[in-house]
Amino acid sequence: MKTVFHLIMFVILTCFALSSYATDYTATSCQNTVASPHVQNCIDGLSPCVGITAGDTVIMPTGNCSWTTPVTISTSIKLKGASQTGTVLIDNLNRTTSIAMINIITSTGLTEVSYFTIDGNNNIGVNGSRFFDISGTGTTWHIGHITFTAYENQRFAVVYAKKGLIDWLTGTATFPNGTGAIYVWNGWQTGNRSDIVWSEPQALGTDNALYIEKCTWTSTFVPPPTGMPWAIDGWIGARVVFRRNTLTNVWIATHGTESAQHQRGFRMFEILDNTANYTQSWGQFVDIRSGSGVVRGNTVTGADVSYFISEANDRLITPFAPWGHADGVNVWDNNDATTYATGTHAGPNDTQTLTVSPSPGWTPDIWVGYSLRDTTSGKSGLIVDNSANTIDVNHQVNNPAGQPNWQTGEGFAINRVIASLDQAGHGQGDLLGGPAEAPINTVFGVAQWPRATIEGIYIWENTFKGSAVTSANIAATDLTLFLQNREWFLTAKSGYVEYQYPHPLATSGQTPPTIHRKRHSR
Repeated sequence: MKTVFHLIMFVILTCFALSSYATDYTATSCQNTVASPHVQNCIDGLSPCVGITAGDTVIMPTGNCSWTTPVTISTSIKLKGASQTGTVLIDNLNRTTSIAMINIITSTGLTEVSYFTIDGNNNIGVNGSRFFDISGTGTTWHIGHITFTAYENQRFAVVYAKKGLIDWLTGTATFPNGTGAIYVWNGWQTGNRSDIVWSEPQALGTDNALYIEKCTWTSTFVPPPTGMPWAIDGWIGARVVFRRNTLTNVWIATHGTESAQHQRGFRMFEILDNTANYTQSWGQFVDIRSGSGVVRGNTVTGADVSYFISEANDRLITPFAPWGHADGVNVWDNNDATTYATGTHAGPNDTQTLTVSPSPGWTPDIWVGYSLRDTTSGKSGLIVDNSANTIDVNHQVNNPAGQPNWQTGEGFAINRVIASLDQAGHGQGDLLGGPAEAPINTVFGVAQWPRATIEGIYIWENTFKGSAVTSANIAATDLTLFLQNREWFLTAKSGYVEYQYPHPLATSGQTPPTIHRKRHSR
C-alpha cells in the first residue's frame, strides 16, 4: 500500500514539475519588418508562438535579418538568438527619430535578452538613436552575450530602469563620442529629474545600481582630435558599477549638474578592475563631472593618454539654467562669505582681461581658483592668472557669452566658491523640488545650497602607464576646489565591500537550449 502511495505521489510531483517548465518558442525567422514582424509576433503570442507566457523563451533562428521596425518586450520573457554569431540583426530602422531597436519595459520576473549580433549597418540617424531602451519598475533584467558594431549616433542603450545587469558585450565603435555607449539615467523620477536620489545615501556595495561587467569596447575611429568614444555616460542621478571590462581607445564619461540642468548629474560610481589601453592621443581614462564613489584595481596603458582621472566643474566657467554660474555668491553653492576685492575696469572696451588702475599690487597668481564677477553685466569666470593689476579667467571658446567681456568703467568683485552644487566628491543633501525652471530647497522653501555631504572619491590599487596612480595623474578644472583628502583620496574606502561577482542575474545567461520542453498544462 505504501509503495502504491509513493508511486502516486511521484506521478503527481512529476506532472507538477513538468507543468512548471518554461517553454521555448522559435520565431518564424529573426526578421522584424513592417511586412514580416516575426520576432514581435512571437513575443505577442501569435503564430507560431501561441500560448507564450511569462517565463518562456523566444528563440530567433540563425540568419542575417533586417529590422525596419522596433520590438517591445513588456512581460518577463527571454529573447535569445540561436547563437551569438549565428543570429544577426541588421539595423534598417528609420533613424529620423531617436528610437530603439528593442524596447524593454521591465516589470516583475526576469526579462532577459541575449546571444545575438547587432549590425549597425552604417545606419546614421539623429543623435540618440540606440539599439536598446530599458525602462519600467522591474529590477531583474539582464542583457548579455551580444556582439555589436555601432556607427555615428548609434548608442548601445539608454537605461532608465534602476537596477539590472549588462554583461559580456563585444562592441566596436566606428565614430567618436556616444557611439556604442550605454547611457544611464536610472535615477529618473517623475518630472524627468533625480532630486530624490540626490537626497538618499550613496548605496556603495549594494545591488542598487546598474551593473556593467565583463564587456569589451573597441574603437576603430582615429580622433583628429575631435573626440574618442566612451563606453558609458550618465546623468539624472545615475548609479553604475562598471567592473572587469576591457577598453581599447574608449573611455568612461559622466555628466554633471550643469548641462543636465534640473535633471542633475551622475550620482554614484564603482569603477573596478577594468583594463584600458590607448594607442591614440587622449585626455583621460575617467572624466568625473559629479558624483562620488570608488575607483579600484584598474590598469591603464598607452603612452598617449594624459591622465588617469580628470575632474570637471563646468559651472565655474559657464552658467547653466536653472542653476547659473558658480561664482562665489550663487545661492545654490557653498560660498566663502568674504568679498576679497572690488573696483572698476580701467582698461579698454571689449577685452577679456580686467585691468585695475591704480595698481593694487597683487601678488602674481594669488587669485587663481577664485571667481571674478562683472558686477555690471552679472557675468563671471574662474580666475586662471593675475598680475599686479590684471586678471584673466578661463574662457570657453564654444561659449564666450558666459564670461565677462569688459567695458571701461564696469565694476568687478572677487569671491570664492567652497563647493558647488553636486560637484565631484559630494553627495547626499537636502531634497530639492519645485518647478524645473525654478527649483527650491524643500527644507527651507527657497533656492538654497542643499548642505551636501562630502562622500569622497576613493582611488586605490590602480596602475597608470606601468606605475601606481599618484596625485600627478589626477587633473581638475580647479584643484583648489577639488581637493585631495577632502573630495578625493588615494586610499581605500574604509568598510567598502564589493557586491557579489558575478552578479546574481548572470547565472541565468545560458546558451539557448537545444531541446524544447513543452508545457503539459497552463
